[in-house]
Amino acid sequence: MTDRWLPEGWDHPTRVELPTGHHLRPIRADDTELDMVAVMSSQERLFSIYGKAWGWPPATMTAEQDREDLQHHADEMDRHESFNYALFDVDETVLLGCVYIDPPAKVGDADAEISWWVVDSCVGTDVEAALVEHGNDANFQPGGLGFANWAMEVEQQERELGVFFDTIVVCTVTGSTHAGMIAGFAQQERPRRVIGIDASATIARTRDQVSRIARRTAELLGLGRDLRDDEITVLEGWAGDLYGIPVRSTIDAIRLTGQLEGMIIDPVYEGKSMAGLIDLVRNGAIGPDSQVLYAHLGGQPALNAYSGLFPRTDRVEL
Repeated sequence: MTDRWLPEGWDHPTRVELPTGHHLRPIRADDTELDMVAVMSSQERLFSIYGKAWGWPPATMTAEQDREDLQHHADEMDRHESFNYALFDVDETVLLGCVYIDPPAKVGDADAEISWWVVDSCVGTDVEAALVEHGNDANFQPGGLGFANWAMEVEQQERELGVFFDTIVVCTVTGSTHAGMIAGFAQQERPRRVIGIDASATIARTRDQVSRIARRTAELLGLGRDLRDDEITVLEGWAGDLYGIPVRSTIDAIRLTGQLEGMIIDPVYEGKSMAGLIDLVRNGAIGPDSQVLYAHLGGQPALNAYSGLFPRTDRVEL
C-alpha cells in the first residue's frame, strides 16, 4: 500500500493536545510496558469488542508479542499506511487508550476510518468524551463529498432510465456515506427519503455524526439553506449490542437476500441494513408503491471472518 489515500505532501502530526491535559502521540515499540498495563487491565472488555474479528487482545498476550505489534504499527505509520496514536497523561506515566486511523475499507466510503478505545477506568469519563469529540473534529472526520457526487450520478441515471427512486436505504456507521447522500440529494429538491440503518450500536453518536457531516457537506456544496431535521433519518433496531457482531436478523437477511436475489452481503454492514429494509417493507413503513434504491457498499470479503456462522445452507421460509 502507498500513501495515495493521503493528500500530496501531507505529514502526520506528532502530538495532539486534548482539553483534559492529556495528549496523543504516535505509538512506539518502547511503549510496550505502559501498553501492556493498559491493554491487559481492560482485556476482557477489549476482547468483547475486537476479539470476534481479530482475536485481540488474547488473554495470554506476552510483552514480546505486544512489542512486535507496536513496532508493526510504528512501521505502518512511517510508510503512511495507517496510524496508531497512544493516549497519555501529561508526563506519559500511563497509557490510557489508542486511536486508529486507517484507509477506508471501501472505496468512496470515507476519507479514512477512525476508531478508538480507552481503558476501563476511563469509560464514561471526561477523558473518553474529549477523545470522542476530537475524533469527531473536522480535521479527523471523514467527509461526505464523495457520496454527494454519487447522488448526482443517481439523478443522471434516473433521467436516462426514466425512473425515480423515492427511497434510498444505506448502512450507517461512521456517517460520511449517508451524510454525503443526504447533502447531495438535498440539492435536487425532490421528495425523496434517504434512510440510514445504524450498524454502529452507538446510535446517539452516529446520529450526531451524520447530522454534522451532512450539514458541513451541504455548506461545501453551496446548498444555500440549512438542512431540515426531517432530511436526516438514522434508524436503530438492527445493530445489536456491539459493532461488528451479527444478530439473528442479520443472519436471516444474509440468507434471504442470497436465496431470493443471489446477492452476497456481509454481517457487519449490509447484513444489518438489509435486515432494516426487510422490516420496513414488512411493517409498511416503505409501501408497495415505493421505488427503493438499496446502496450496497461492498464488504463481502468480511464473510470469510464469519464463516462459522454458516456451516450449512438453510432455506429461509417466507
